[in-house]
Amino acid sequence: MKGLLPLEHPKTDAKEFIEILTGRKRQVRTPLVEYVVERLLGRRWVEYGHNRKTQEAYLDNVVEFWYRMGYDFVRFEQSLSFLEPKLVIQDATPGSPKAREWADEHQGVIGSWQDFERFRWPKVEEFDFSHRREPEERSG
Repeated sequence: MKGLLPLEHPKTDAKEFIEILTGRKRQVRTPLVEYVVERLLGRRWVEYGHNRKTQEAYLDNVVEFWYRMGYDFVRFEQSLSFLEPKLVIQDATPGSPKAREWADEHQGVIGSWQDFERFRWPKVEEFDFSHRREPEERSG
């Protein structure tokens, strides 16, 4: 498979994908879409992070990967930050300094009116919309 991926000159078509989804165009080919991507071929992966520089590096990797793989659009999800109770334990692997965590499905954050009134609701003004802009045409 070496040499086949990533594609040197992908032929992506996000407009066609949208036209197919909205019923304006009949599907001729199956649009390429991926929902789980963990590693990027031939590039150093950068976690999303909390500062603009790492966020932009992460997004650049994601877009480049999906583009080079020939996908018709990039899936990126981000939401307002809500407090989420977690269950945390030390990783059982001998010598591991890491912790493991799961969503606490036994108890929610809001269990009473007092909890509701004390809850710090996120404000839309605090959300970073800087990555939400019209897609640019890319040339291979």
